[in-house]
Amino acid sequence: MRSDISTGSEINQQETVVLNSLSGSIVFDLKTGKFNFYPKNSTSPQIIHAFSEICLADGKKIRSSDDCQRTYSRENFKDDHGEGERVTIYHKMKREIPNFKIVFITYQHLPPVILQIEVENDTSEAFGIERFVVLSMDEGGMELPHLARWRFFKNGWYSWDQSYSIGFDERDEEPQIAGDFLSKFVESEKPGRFVSAWMGMVVHPQSNAGMLAGFVSMSRQMGTITADAKKTQLKITAESFAENFQVVPNKHLSSEKLMLLPFHNGFEALEQYADFVACDMQARVPKQVPTGWCSWYYFFDKVTEDDILENLEFLAENYHNYPVEYVQLDDGYQTAIGDWLSINEKFPHGIKWLCSQIKQRGLKPGLWLAPFCVGANSQLYHQHPDWVVKNTNGRPIVAFQNWNTQIYGLDCTHPEAQAFLRQLFEIIINEWGVKYVKIDFLFAAALRGQRFRANVTSIEAYRKGLEIIRQTVGDKFILGCGAPLGPAVGLVDGMRISEDVGPVWYGNCSASVAIKATLPRYFLHRRLWNNDPDCLLVRQSNTQLNEEEVRSLTTVLALSGGALFLSDDLPSLSEKRKRLFQIVLPVSSQSAIPVDIFEQRVPQVFASKRGEQLLVGVINWEDKPVDFELSLEKIGLDKRKTFHVFEFWEESYLGCFQESIQLCRIPPHGTKLLSLQPAGNYPVVLLHNFHLRQDGVDFVKYHPKDKKLSFRIRPQKNIQAKIFIYVPDNWRSRQVVCECLVRHYFDPKSCILTLEICGSTECNCEIYF
Repeated sequence: MRSDISTGSEINQQETVVLNSLSGSIVFDLKTGKFNFYPKNSTSPQIIHAFSEICLADGKKIRSSDDCQRTYSRENFKDDHGEGERVTIYHKMKREIPNFKIVFITYQHLPPVILQIEVENDTSEAFGIERFVVLSMDEGGMELPHLARWRFFKNGWYSWDQSYSIGFDERDEEPQIAGDFLSKFVESEKPGRFVSAWMGMVVHPQSNAGMLAGFVSMSRQMGTITADAKKTQLKITAESFAENFQVVPNKHLSSEKLMLLPFHNGFEALEQYADFVACDMQARVPKQVPTGWCSWYYFFDKVTEDDILENLEFLAENYHNYPVEYVQLDDGYQTAIGDWLSINEKFPHGIKWLCSQIKQRGLKPGLWLAPFCVGANSQLYHQHPDWVVKNTNGRPIVAFQNWNTQIYGLDCTHPEAQAFLRQLFEIIINEWGVKYVKIDFLFAAALRGQRFRANVTSIEAYRKGLEIIRQTVGDKFILGCGAPLGPAVGLVDGMRISEDVGPVWYGNCSASVAIKATLPRYFLHRRLWNNDPDCLLVRQSNTQLNEEEVRSLTTVLALSGGALFLSDDLPSLSEKRKRLFQIVLPVSSQSAIPVDIFEQRVPQVFASKRGEQLLVGVINWEDKPVDFELSLEKIGLDKRKTFHVFEFWEESYLGCFQESIQLCRIPPHGTKLLSLQPAGNYPVVLLHNFHLRQDGVDFVKYHPKDKKLSFRIRPQKNIQAKIFIYVPDNWRSRQVVCECLVRHYFDPKSCILTLEICGSTECNCEIYF
């Protein structure tokens, strides 16, 4: 580390300290204790008269703008993000008030500015810190003309919250969070005041410019970003909750690190934020996105051993059609919540035997459990009532109610509870042979309450539990669910990022809520973990989903790039519905971008690029058919150019378009999946129907000298499929050379040449014109 620290004599000769970054300049006023942030991008909002604050447990507040002596140091440094510059502003307070410092960090090759507060206890007595206000504003704030035209993108606290953008003239709804343990962080009913977990950003939908504020370290304290709009001014507050952490004499405590990132492209900003978090918290992103079958959404807690075996047999016998990795047993095998090793009568041979059957058939066993949940009716609670989080009266805190009982949160700081977790997962992994664990309702470990270890935050306790599980299972796949998102980074391989799906369109556990939650969190995928958008349901019976709704769910889950688990009774599926699962395998890890997420609360258009081909989904959320005009510019294309448009589900060529595409009568709750390709006076492979993401046709090239179109086909599992090719007017194919070709035919009205293929091995295709 190189260091170049300013001297005290320099401090007295200047009133401001300036720190420059790629995105703008921080100017700290040593006289007032306030700072401004001036972005280089003129369309991004400035931050004016900002300050930092420490809120003590006794109600007292210490501000950077309080009367005190301020000095600073400046040094160059290098960390995992690269080389940069660090400026530290020291605040020496009067009397018995703790001293503290604010650290500003910039990097040579990265745009954000990083802020952090550290308080030192150089007094004679311990004191508690309720929270760090890393960023606050009084007069000034952000000056935003036409404030109502701006929106705030907010993130939910855990897996089952929603992430979305909301206008400053709107009123937010209270998040759907079990229990009242997050009551300090819920939104007010006041229009224009929003609270976001971990990160939030102000964005202008038309220019796509704005400012992101987000915590990039999240392993010790809960972080919130609050936006409060008044007329043309917006105040942003970033708080890091220490939860009355006691700082003893001669010790110190710091906040989590806050990123400020002005931007001209909101999508790039979200991705840069996630990349920074991934580096800071050492994210785990396995190369392979998991696929499999899950018992929950068909059998629910009534699942039996025979149910698992019947679906296992189907997958083993049809592996060439359904090449999935895992068979995951969900809730329904245990005798009580917490008694995970006590197996009920529906599984007479036990879980170890069942796992062996799965492995013998060439698949990997997965298992659901809620390790941080303790049922009031469980033997675990009966024998160890001191292992749960309690209130100040010594009574167990109810995290939520389910399974006809009260559920308490496991105290992950208790040594005996920690030993219980280690033993539990050693048995599950080493004795039973489980390769994939879905750990659910994880928020129960993050309750604010009394624990065995007194001086610990709820986030530290929660993360400690995750650390124990990770240490015990090694490199086995961990899927987090019902989990506070930020603190899990680096400890889980996958994360549920949506509410539960269900065999209905509307409701708390439904297809529509899963879709709405999945799209906005695209930027977390393959950066912090592998996203899990929940299961794909394609069945034609025991469901209220119609064909259009199933197509919408299939489209979004496939284009999300996340984990893909089917959760139907496979032997009972019709051939038509089985086909839906086949066309999404194997999975592609690339996540589609919801292009209108900064314009409206619920995204309607999402896009994914594959070479020159652009796949675009358009959802109709209405209960009636709608017409829709899709702007080419909105999906990132040059509106002056012409593009072929082909619709996947109806296998229909819509024609060539400039500027915009007119879609007529999209069915209620249905989705149009469009393939767009540049148009010209040459043949083009528009689309094929054997893989939704269009994997399977590669190395497409037109040879003008020979008037030949060539490509390579990876046909899918001996299924007859079609490839659709545009042939310019007055052109005709003279010869089609393809080993897997069944037949071909040409429609002169649409100028579409259709190849019907069937095979199991790769083959080359050449078409001469």
